[in-house]
Amino acid sequence: MSEAKRVPAISTVTIPESRLLRVTVVGVGTIEVCMDDLHESIVELCAMHGLKQKIIDAAAMSRDPETGRSATTTDKFHAMQAVADRLRGGQWNAAGREATGGIALVALFRIFAWKRTEEEVRTWFMGKTDAERNRIKKDPNVAKVIAEIQAERAAMSEDGESLLDELN
Repeated sequence: MSEAKRVPAISTVTIPESRLLRVTVVGVGTIEVCMDDLHESIVELCAMHGLKQKIIDAAAMSRDPETGRSATTTDKFHAMQAVADRLRGGQWNAAGREATGGIALVALFRIFAWKRTEEEVRTWFMGKTDAERNRIKKDPNVAKVIAEIQAERAAMSEDGESLLDELN
């Protein structure tokens, strides 16, 4: 018995002009909704839903992009925090993978936790160029903490706890 090919119902979702959403359903038709046609309270709910979704989407990571290890809840928190910070700064999308800071930023949080807030460390680190961030990662103190974090994550993967986190 052959398996039927899954056909997506929605062929396109576009925003052809400001404040207009267009959703095309295969073989059926197109739905258009203009923000100007919605009640103010609905526009606010839409904005909050989109904000919530944008932030929690950052936690949809099963693996740490730098180590390949299962992402911890701390990794997911930091990814969501980075999105929230970026949005507050007026930027919708990250410039690239380095935009979250990754494991180097987690290491810096640990190193400077006693004298700097996470926000201060993140702002400082994210203000550096890619070349400067790469040099920071290679600093012996930072590299040592990165290795410790990688070892912790490896231990979690070996005992299976982090594999269960993927279901969360």
